[in-house]
Amino acid sequence: MRTKAVFDNIAEHLEEQIDLAENKIVVAVAWFTNKRLFDALCKKAADGVKVKLIISDNEINRNSNIDYGDIQIGKSNLFLIDEEKMHNKFCIIDDYIVITGSYNWSYRAESNFENILICSGDNDLVKQYKNEVKKIIKDYLPENDINPKSRWEEAIKSGSIKPYVPPGLKLKDYNTPNVRPSTKNDFESIKIGEQEWMVKNLDVDRFRNGDLIPHIQNNSEWEKAGKNRQPAWCYYDNDPENGMVYGRLYNWFAVNDERGLAPAGWQVPSYREYRILKEFLGWEYGAYKMKSRRGWNDWEYEEEYKDGYIYDGNGDNSSGFNGLPGGIRFIDSRFDGIRELAKFWIYRKEYYISFNYDSDYDSAYSFDLFNSSGAMSNNNDEGYQKEFGFSVRCIKSPISSNEVQVIKSNYIKPYVPPGLKLR
Repeated sequence: MRTKAVFDNIAEHLEEQIDLAENKIVVAVAWFTNKRLFDALCKKAADGVKVKLIISDNEINRNSNIDYGDIQIGKSNLFLIDEEKMHNKFCIIDDYIVITGSYNWSYRAESNFENILICSGDNDLVKQYKNEVKKIIKDYLPENDINPKSRWEEAIKSGSIKPYVPPGLKLKDYNTPNVRPSTKNDFESIKIGEQEWMVKNLDVDRFRNGDLIPHIQNNSEWEKAGKNRQPAWCYYDNDPENGMVYGRLYNWFAVNDERGLAPAGWQVPSYREYRILKEFLGWEYGAYKMKSRRGWNDWEYEEEYKDGYIYDGNGDNSSGFNGLPGGIRFIDSRFDGIRELAKFWIYRKEYYISFNYDSDYDSAYSFDLFNSSGAMSNNNDEGYQKEFGFSVRCIKSPISSNEVQVIKSNYIKPYVPPGLKLR
């Protein structure tokens, strides 16, 4: 846990924290007239970060030069609160940073004696502020603003408010808070060496053929699905808010289902592909390069490595992998490890389009990231029972010349979506 007090150039410090956000931002302030901070939030919303802006419906905000409806990009949303009730001044970033103090996000505050505290890694503090957000929205928000067809959305549709739309996208992608547009594709990726990896944990609720994957929250049902060798997924602690950051946890039977968990063009990585990644990044510091820059709990023994790496639980994400500590679900349904570890299912053998190859084994395999280590690790020797719930990070599907020959021989028939041809 770390706490920093700021008394000068507060807007610059806030902008710096916003720029580092990777998953979600909650801002709850009474007065918000600083256009530069607002534009920074809109940019993050356009990049796919979920922004929740909660401000007072007061005369100062109404007379500012900001069209607050511009924030409603993708899953981001705006909430206007009765001015007599809304006096909070805080921000939550990636469920890891809490920023609070006397400072309103206004130009006038820049000339006052103000302060903020930037607190990182305090899970209990984050939870308290998240509960306050829920209370504000539940208890104080006018009913018509909870409805998806709020006055701000109606204003957007009528043209009186024009939302920010990145180049190449259309306004229709932004007229509801339930659409998450992307400026690239549905699954943002990064090239690491010769491999291409997704930069977020898998977050799908259907197999590749369109069949639903069972969503199981009940403890006994999770255990039952494992015993019956049936596919299942869940959010950590059964909280969809965790899913927004860490994706979903899947048991092995979902990963290894013949209908295909990975989206078309992607696959669950093999142990060999993990080894290639490990060799490219280097075993000793590879995990440090893979882990996100924030969101990991501080490790008790902060170290400085001989090559200059300073390690405190987070990584530097220099690889672009953006490893997120989504935790795990045990066989007995307990959850553990959020913000401390990430386990990603991997295949143990090298078959490109084959499933159930390990049906005679009682364990499956993963590669792991921990807040307590900057080195890469995996459990290739021991394995885990398949009833566990782990994260999944997909790799782009390669097709070698040998595999093409196998496909052409009809020995293996790949899944081809309706309306498309194998070529």
